[in-house]
Formats: sequence, structure tokens, C-alpha cells
Amino acid sequence: MGLRRRGIFAAIVFIGLLLSLSSLRAVSAATVGRMGGSSSKGDDDHDHDSFVDDHEYSSTPRRNPFKEHCDRLSPHVSYVNSNCGGNSSHNSTSDDLLHPVAFIIIFIIIFAALAAILYYIHHQPKISILKIQVALSAIARDLPMELNDIASTTDTSRKNGWHTILEETILLLCGYPHHYYLYGSSSATLHEESKYMRRFRQLSKQEGDKCDGESLVNVNGHTMQKPVIPKAGKLDEDCILVTILVAVKGCHKLPAIKTANGVKRALRYLKKISKGETKALEVLWTPQDENDALPVQELREKYPHLTNLWGSW
Repeated sequence: MGLRRRGIFAAIVFIGLLLSLSSLRAVSAATVGRMGGSSSKGDDDHDHDSFVDDHEYSSTPRRNPFKEHCDRLSPHVSYVNSNCGGNSSHNSTSDDLLHPVAFIIIFIIIFAALAAILYYIHHQPKISILKIQVALSAIARDLPMELNDIASTTDTSRKNGWHTILEETILLLCGYPHHYYLYGSSSATLHEESKYMRRFRQLSKQEGDKCDGESLVNVNGHTMQKPVIPKAGKLDEDCILVTILVAVKGCHKLPAIKTANGVKRALRYLKKISKGETKALEVLWTPQDENDALPVQELREKYPHLTNLWGSW
């Protein structure tokens, strides 16, 4: 019995330690920082299909006086038609003339409908979602701290703040061309403006889920910061990954990237986007804290789509 009580007591103490540690809300490496903002216009995704009119589905059939009257007259109508044989040749001639006319009318209607659909597809508002990812060697260890400063001092409740984040991040990345290690980019154009925000948030969540947790956030004026548990044994082979997501009006496509200069060209392309065109922007960087680390092996496993600028892995 004594051993059993000791075991129960040890379990209670262990659970208490776990609860006390979780109350600190600390996150383990590799953490990610996120800053930016988005307009709320693309959030209005109404589900019109869920509406059902109860009056359309009635279990009791309704009387139709007009139909009942026609049913009573139907024998007389058929009798009159059977005694009108003298006009059969005239009706046949009229039918022969109506067939080609009806065909032409149907063709014109179909052609006009197709033309209207094509015009609508071509002229409806389009939103492009652009993504650039740049992995740098850990020699550029000042970069996370500089991004932290931008996130801590920028007002993300306004578009001016989003544009400041974009310009400052691009300026920082262009200052480390010799430390570029891996890159990745993608461009996608959505023909339904109402759907862009859903896709944008999906991409942002996909990138955030690859990390162990968000430790610094400043998005749409909402801020959050958590303490970071330092990772032991930081090495020079560790990396820093920066992801830029931009939703912009119109059709856009990032320049092809094959060299470090290609990375800079793609970044400058984003910098030319005006505030009025920007619909949403987010910058994510990992590790967020200077005491954190992103090992090369972890980068290879979680970001296999990134291309090495200096040859094979």
C-alpha cells in the first residue's frame, strides 16, 4: 500500500508540473513571427444555397382552376381539330417555314449567351496571390531582430502600415544577397474576387503550421508575443526563412528566379505594387527569436519545394 500511495503522489506531482509549465504559454523552437494585414472585403462569403422557401414544398396539392377548365374542354378541342382537315396543307407549309427560322433564333440566343459569359470572365475583377520565400544562411543572424523591430513598431491597422512592412522587408532582404541559400516563388490569379481571402489565409496557415508556434504577431492591429524556449547548440549551418505573401488586384506574375539577382528582381517587382492595389499582405519569418534556430535538416524536410541557388542539396 505504501508503494501504491507513493506512486499516486508522484503522478499528482508530475501532472502539477505539466500544468505549471503550460501556464507559462511558452513555445518551443523553431518559432515563427507574422506581421501584415488584410482588407475585410473578401471575407463576405455568403451561402445562398442554404436558403429554402417553405412555400415551395407543400404536402397538400393546390387546385388549379385553369387546368381543370382546360381538362373539361379537351374533348371538344380534339373534335374540332379532327374536322379541320381542309387546313392541313396550310399548316404543314407553315411548319416547314418555321423550322429554319426557329433554328436561326436558337443559334443566335446560344451565341449571345456564350459571348456574354466570355465577356464576363474576361472583364470581372481578378486578384493575384504572389508568394516569395527566401532562405538565408545563419550568418545573416541580425535579420530576425530587424524584422522583429518592424513588427513591433508598425501600425498594421492601415494599408500604409502594410506597405511599410513590405518595403522594409524587401530592403532588408536585398541587403543580404550573398547569404541567399534557397528560394521559392509562386503566382496564382483568382477570377472570383470574393474567394481570394480564403485562399490567402489558407496559404498563411500552411506556412505557419510548418513551425512550432507563433511567438510574435502583429496583424490588422492585433498583437501577440510569447516567450521562447532557447534551443541548445545553435550552429552556423542553421538557416533563416522569410516568406512574403501578397494579394493584389489584377493579373500579376513574378519574374523567373534562377540566381541571386533573380531573387532581387522578384522582390523589386513586389515593391512596385502600389498601396491601392494591395488587398492583403503578410510576412512570416522563422526563427523569430535570436535564441531560436532552424537547422538545415529541418528546412529540407519541411520545405522540399525550395530550390538551392548553389546547386544540389
